[in-house]
Amino acid sequence: MPYRLPTIILLSTLILAVAAYSLLLRPRQQSLDKAKKELASLEQRLNTAKWPADANALRQLLEQQNQLLDGDGTQPGALVRNRQAFQQASSLFTARILPRYQSHDKFLQSVSRIDYQEFLAAFQNLLQQDKVTADATSLNLPEDSADTPTYQLLLQLWTVETLWQTCRETGLQPLKGKNGHINMALLAPVPYFDTPTAAQDNQNPYLLEFPVLFSVQGTPEQISALADKLPRPESFLPLRHFTLSTTPRLVQGQLAVQAQLDAICSAFFLPEEPDHDE
Repeated sequence: MPYRLPTIILLSTLILAVAAYSLLLRPRQQSLDKAKKELASLEQRLNTAKWPADANALRQLLEQQNQLLDGDGTQPGALVRNRQAFQQASSLFTARILPRYQSHDKFLQSVSRIDYQEFLAAFQNLLQQDKVTADATSLNLPEDSADTPTYQLLLQLWTVETLWQTCRETGLQPLKGKNGHINMALLAPVPYFDTPTAAQDNQNPYLLEFPVLFSVQGTPEQISALADKLPRPESFLPLRHFTLSTTPRLVQGQLAVQAQLDAICSAFFLPEEPDHDE
């Protein structure tokens, strides 16, 4: 038949066109439809979001955020305040470390048990001058533990010594515990990590807290003076928890108040030395 061949060619062309549409054009069309829907959804989210779509407005917003971080020239930014906070938090130990070891890194690498024993003996001599006593056991210093690094022992000792000296400055008297030793005892150091899994990953903490439990007695004014002195910027040792009790009594016919403070204060150490402002 004269029309058979054209008919076959036409049908073959139609089949090829349908196949090409199904295999090539239709997936592309579906991808294009999906992209259009995503674009419409994105535009809707942008229109309802708090972020402006205008480039100039976004640039201005970025500048404002940078000023919050870096400061505006009149006020320090969040980065500076954060650095200053770390400097203050570690000030108690930094003031002890730098004159003798020059840096935190050298302190961690070179501090020895001889250094620790030297400082412990000096502290015990100071206590004897005040007619009180303490030893490593009563202070809860784990010096016989192989798991406690020497630098931690020394940091804990410095924490107790600074607390004792601050109490002396205010005239407060320590309560005495077992064997007549002063009632001061170190608690377990508290590490702070960057991420929740850092400890399991054997990463080093970015901050260590050294809390100490103590009890002193004196006048309310002396305890108030202690609370003012402990968080001073050059020797930061703030109160973390405390209870205060008072007892009125007659002294030479005058009413006086005896106060007792039971508290926990903490010192903080940055294994990496904080940056210092110029």
